[in-house]
Amino acid sequence: MRYFEAATTIAAPPEAVWSVLVDGASWDSGVDEVRGRVTAYEPPRRLRFSGGLPMGRSFRRFAEGLRKRVEAGG
Repeated sequence: MRYFEAATTIAAPPEAVWSVLVDGASWDSGVDEVRGRVTAYEPPRRLRFSGGLPMGRSFRRFAEGLRKRVEAGG
């Protein structure tokens, strides 16, 4: 069984990141969909998926888009 993990850190209050993250339909993250299941849901600090998590360049593009939206104020 293969296992991959990716993470990112955004220098902003967790509430600011969370509000942008959960309103993903309003911004272009470069990721069309994520398939899998939510394994951790702890607003506003953690959202973890199992299976289908965008990896590699897709995840980096997603994380960069999220960071830019947070810095722009949502």
